[in-house]
Amino acid sequence: MFDLQDILHFYTALKNGFDFLAPSVPVLMLFSALFGRCWWLYKQKRKSHFSSSTNPFQKLPPHSDILKEILAPDNDTPLADNRIPYQERMAGGNIKQELLAKLAEERWLLIVGKTGIGKTREATEVAQILNKEGWRILSLKLGVWLDEPKPEELAEIGTRKLLFFLDDLNNKITQSQDQKNPKAEELPLEPLRKPLQERLLRYLTACENKCGTTEIRVLATTRNESQEWEKLQWDKYKQFWERFQVYELPEPEDKAIVGLLRNTIPKANISAQEEDYEIIAGRNDRTFRNVVENLIRLENRGLSLTPDNYQDTLTANWKKRYENAVQKDSVAVYVYQAVDLLRRSGIIMEKFTVEPTARLIVGGSFWQKFCWRRQISRVLDYLVESEGILQPRDGQIEALGHNLVQLEDYWESLFRLVLQLTKQQKEKMLPSLFNFGVVIAELEHYPEAVKCWDKILALKPDEHEAWYNRGVALFNLGKLEEAIASFDKAIKFKPDDHQASLNRGVALGNLGKFNDAIAFYDKAIELKRDFHQAWYNRGVALGNLGKLNEEIASYEKAIKFKPDYHEAWYNRGVALFNLEKLEEAIASYEKAIKFKPDYHEAWSNRGVALRNLGKLDEAIASYDKAIAFKPDYHEAWNNRGFALRNLGKFNEAIASYDKAIELKPDLHQAWLNRGVALSNLEKLEEEEGH
Repeated sequence: MFDLQDILHFYTALKNGFDFLAPSVPVLMLFSALFGRCWWLYKQKRKSHFSSSTNPFQKLPPHSDILKEILAPDNDTPLADNRIPYQERMAGGNIKQELLAKLAEERWLLIVGKTGIGKTREATEVAQILNKEGWRILSLKLGVWLDEPKPEELAEIGTRKLLFFLDDLNNKITQSQDQKNPKAEELPLEPLRKPLQERLLRYLTACENKCGTTEIRVLATTRNESQEWEKLQWDKYKQFWERFQVYELPEPEDKAIVGLLRNTIPKANISAQEEDYEIIAGRNDRTFRNVVENLIRLENRGLSLTPDNYQDTLTANWKKRYENAVQKDSVAVYVYQAVDLLRRSGIIMEKFTVEPTARLIVGGSFWQKFCWRRQISRVLDYLVESEGILQPRDGQIEALGHNLVQLEDYWESLFRLVLQLTKQQKEKMLPSLFNFGVVIAELEHYPEAVKCWDKILALKPDEHEAWYNRGVALFNLGKLEEAIASFDKAIKFKPDDHQASLNRGVALGNLGKFNDAIAFYDKAIELKRDFHQAWYNRGVALGNLGKLNEEIASYEKAIKFKPDYHEAWYNRGVALFNLEKLEEAIASYEKAIKFKPDYHEAWSNRGVALRNLGKLDEAIASYDKAIAFKPDYHEAWNNRGFALRNLGKFNEAIASYDKAIELKPDLHQAWLNRGVALSNLEKLEEEEGH
C-alpha cells in the first residue's frame, strides 16, 4: 500500500522523467491515470485506517479465556499479566470469594485502590469465575462511543446473565471527554459530547429493564489517589456512582510479593538469588505493578535481579526507564515533554501531534527545527515501541521530574500549532481544539479561547457547547452583548440548556436589565427546579428592583436546594436588614458564617445589625472577627470606631478611624466620624477639667 509520501515521491519522479518530453495527450493521459490510481490506493488506505468497530463492548461468551482477552490480548511473553501466577494478597484471606459475595449481594461493585495495586487482576479473576459459570462478559472498550442500546442490541442481549466489566474508569472517563457524539452529525439538537457517566447509567439501566436486575451485574475498577478520584466527579454524577458498593482493595503483603517473584522469575530470562526476594519485597512500594515493571526492565536490558538494581517504587522505576531512554538518545526528553504538554492541554496524542510539539519545545530557527525532524521521528518510533509513550501509564510521564514543562510557557505556540493541525486533520482535531479552548480559558487567555471555538463553529455551526463556552469567555472579557448573542445560539441548538439560560440572565443583569434577567432565571428554573444558582441570581435581580420580600423568598429557594449556600444566607441577611428585621438578619449572617467561618463581610454586617440593636460590645467583637480574617477591611475598622465612640471610648474610636483612613485615605465617612470623636473627646476633657 502507498502512503501520501510515496505518492509525492512518485509524482516527482514522473514529473522529472517527463520534463524532457514535449507535452502530448497520451503522456498526459498516462500520467493522469497513474497518479489517479495511486490516489485511489491512498484513499482506500485512509478508509481502512479510520474504520473501527462501533460496538462499545468486547463480548466474551461463556467459557472464554478471560485472563488472556482482558489482561494481555497481544502479549504472550512470560511477563504478560495473564501469564503471571495469581497471588493471594493477604495471608489467610480469599479476596476472590469476598468480591464474588459482595457482587452477588450488591450487583454493582466498584473496586478502588492506588495505582499498581492489582485492581484489574482481581476483577478479571472474578470475571473468569463467573464466565465459567455461564455469565457473558461485556468489557467496555476505550475510546468507542457508547449510548443507549438500540432495540436490536437489547433483543440480542435477551435474558442472558451479563457481567459488565468497566475497568480503569478514571482513564475511560478522561478519554471520553475527547469523544464526539456520532448522532450530532445528523441531528442538530444532539450534543457533541455527553459525559460517559450519564451514558453508562442510561445504557446499563436499559439493559436492566430488558433483562431484569438479577441478570445484570456491574464490576468496575478505579484508582483512588486524590487527583484520580476527582476525575470521577462523584458529586456531579451522584445518580451513577451511588449505584455502586465501594470495595477498597488491601495492599499486598510481603509474602505475596515473594510469591510473585518466586513463581515468575524462572519463566523469564532473568537470573536471581531466592534469598534476595524477602529483601526486595520489604523494600517494594506495596504494589504488584512495580515488581512487574522492574522485571520487564531487567529482562529488556539483560540484567540480573538484585537488591542493588531493583527500583523500590513505581515512581523510581519509571524514572529509571526515562533515564535509560535519555541515555540512549537525549532527544527523548523532548518527546516526553511533548506528551506531557499535549496531555495537559487535552490534545489527542498521535505521531502527527507529538512530533511537531517536540520540535516546538526544542525551539530554534526554522532550519534548526528542520534538522531535528528526523531525529525526533526516529526517537518517537522507538519510544512508541518500547515504552508505549502515546498511551502513557500512570506515573510514566511524571518521571520527567524537574524537566516537566510549564503550559503557560508554551500555550501561545501550541495555540498556533493546534489551529494549523486542525486545518490538516479536521475530523481528528476538532475535539482537541475544543479541549484546548477550555484549557486556555482556564488560564484566562479568553481572546484565543474564543478563536478556538470560532474555528469549531465555522466547521460545525450547531455545536451548542462551543457557543456556550464562547459566551462565557466573552462575558469574562466584558463583552456582554456578544456574550448574550452567543448564549442565544447555545439555547437555539439546545433549548434545555439551563446553564446557558442562567448565564444569559447574569449577563443581562450586569447590563442593568433586571426584568429580562429574571425571565431567563425563570427559564433556567423551569428546566431544572433545584437549580440553586438560578434561584440565587434571581434573588439578586429582585433586590436590585427593590422587591425585597420576593428577593428573600428566592434566596430561601436557593438554600432549600443547597443548605450550605453561604452567599444566599448572606444576601438574605442583607435583605432582612433592609426590611429592619434585625434579629432575623443576624441569624442569617450567622448561618453564612457557619458554612464559611472566614466570611468577613458577614461578620461586619452582623456587627452593624448588633450595633443597631444597641448591643455594642457584641458588635465590636463581630467587627474584630471581620478584621482578623481581613486586616485591610476598612469598612469594618470604620464601623468598629463608630461602636467604640457610642460606648464613649473616644481614643480607641479615633485609633480605629485612623486605621480605616490609612487603608483608604479618601474614606470621607471615617474622616467625618474621626472629627466627631475628636470633638467628643475635647468636650469630655473639658468637663473632666472643671
